[in-house]
Amino acid sequence: MSDPGQAISEFSLALRWPPAARVALRWGGCLALAMASLALPAAPTYDPWAWVVFGKEIADPGIRFSTLAGTGWKPLAVLFTAPLALLGDAAPSLWLVVVRAAGLAAMALAFRLAARAGGRIAGAVAVLALLASSDWLRYLSAGNVEPLVVALVLGAIELHLRGRRGGAFLLGALAGLARPEVWLLVGIYAVWLLLRERRWWPLVLGVPGMLALWIVPDRLGSGEWLHTFHSAQVSAEPLGLQKTGNPALELVRGAAGIVPAPVWIGALCALAFGLRGRDRTVAALAVVAAAWVVPTVGGTALGYPAVPRYLVEPAAVCCVLAGVGVVALVRRASGARARVALVAALVAVSVPFAVSRAIGLGNQAGDAKGRAAELSDLWRAVDGAQRRVPVARLHPVVEPGAMANALAWKLDLRLRGVVGAFSPAAVRIAFIEGDERPVIARLRRHGATVVRLSAAGAWHVLLVRRKHSRPRRRSAHAVSSAATTTLPATSRKCSERLPSSVCSAQTPTS
Repeated sequence: MSDPGQAISEFSLALRWPPAARVALRWGGCLALAMASLALPAAPTYDPWAWVVFGKEIADPGIRFSTLAGTGWKPLAVLFTAPLALLGDAAPSLWLVVVRAAGLAAMALAFRLAARAGGRIAGAVAVLALLASSDWLRYLSAGNVEPLVVALVLGAIELHLRGRRGGAFLLGALAGLARPEVWLLVGIYAVWLLLRERRWWPLVLGVPGMLALWIVPDRLGSGEWLHTFHSAQVSAEPLGLQKTGNPALELVRGAAGIVPAPVWIGALCALAFGLRGRDRTVAALAVVAAAWVVPTVGGTALGYPAVPRYLVEPAAVCCVLAGVGVVALVRRASGARARVALVAALVAVSVPFAVSRAIGLGNQAGDAKGRAAELSDLWRAVDGAQRRVPVARLHPVVEPGAMANALAWKLDLRLRGVVGAFSPAAVRIAFIEGDERPVIARLRRHGATVVRLSAAGAWHVLLVRRKHSRPRRRSAHAVSSAATTTLPATSRKCSERLPSSVCSAQTPTS
């Protein structure tokens, strides 16, 4: 008779999934959950809408590609949005699926890396720390690129630790297609691979390819070299930070709020204990965080247009370190009672921060619901206006300007085809959120009349007509020709520009 313990062990081994199946289940689960999340109300924000428009312009040869916009060129995002554009109206939602699947993968990778050095409890702490980071839920709901970059960075670290250095470089280079702050690290890693493993392609092909995907499409779309980087220098947020007395200090101060204070303390504990024990995982995490933060802070002091959001990725790395550090600290306590007391103290200290971050998550969920409702109302207002006039040909203006990129996608326009700054002297059709009466009053002061085309929720669509200047003296033949027509002059002028459904509404609104 066989040993019962051996039989149980053999049975458990038979039930184990093969490695390929486990990988498919893990990442397929992230994708399935991301697709299911579309049932929750959410919508992209300003920058993600621009990346979706860039993708449409590349995929559709009938639309001229242009990167002249308020949002900079982002190669990593467009690598996804260009093929997704072939699926038509589903492209914005599918981009959200990509970002959310990446965010879930980032949390799974944070767990794996922390568990590698400190066990499953360390992995759980790392995931909770990442969830507690500021705006994490907002990034997932709005389609920002940060969760995708975090997943790539953590994945690159894991592949490096597993000895798959070529894959680690590829993931790092992909991260470099979204964040220039990692370029230095990617370049150094490519040199290291050449010297250590005699791999030439990362340095000869990988790094130049990464840079080319930033520079060449932007040049083709704008007619300028380094257009995106020049635009970043005059962007409001980086410019405001540069105008402070100490931009580097302000950058660090802003980045310190990305995660709660206990996370930073836990990360320091991991460095203190892990580096002393020469832990490879802790060392790799520390090198990546330092190689990202130090050049960014130093460059900001010299005028680089950085903002705290550019340090989300090293903050995520510190979340992994925090999980390792907390477990290492508890293990240093002598005796079971001391460990229980230390855990209780850590929990008590963390509770106020946890409550604050939980409230923040609720606020982010509420904001996502509000953005979805706002966008739905705007779409209904656009549909109503398009039934009466050719909106796309009337140079639309939208207030607030944060909706300009979304409206450009809806109307199949380039990003500069929709204006986000209201100018009474130039507007022909306006999409106004909120009370439209002050806008109508401003337009009237500039000699214009206004027709309300449609409304939905808080949105109002206004068609603007302007008084014509005195016509030139016409010849007798022209006067005679005009007299033979059965259409009144005012109606004829209107019908030359707009459909009859609009010309019938001649009375200005009150």
